[in-house]
Amino acid sequence: RAGTNPGWALHIVRAVTLLVVLGAGVMAWRQWSSAGVQEPGNAGDSGARVRLLGWLGVFSSALFGIVVMAQWLPVFFLDMCT
Repeated sequence: RAGTNPGWALHIVRAVTLLVVLGAGVMAWRQWSSAGVQEPGNAGDSGARVRLLGWLGVFSSALFGIVVMAQWLPVFFLDMCT
């Protein structure tokens, strides 16, 4: 509808996306800590594989969290086109 400003919807979408990314990071942290919080080594056992995937999950969710927050900044500072 013309004349309405759905700016609040953009905030809700960004907040939900950030919560999903943070939830994935928490799940990855739990997996990493259950296998022993240490850097993944060259061992071919299942513990090393779980550590590697947990480590990748934690750091990729941190990266995507930063990306979501960076995409959220223009919503705060720029006015929507009317």
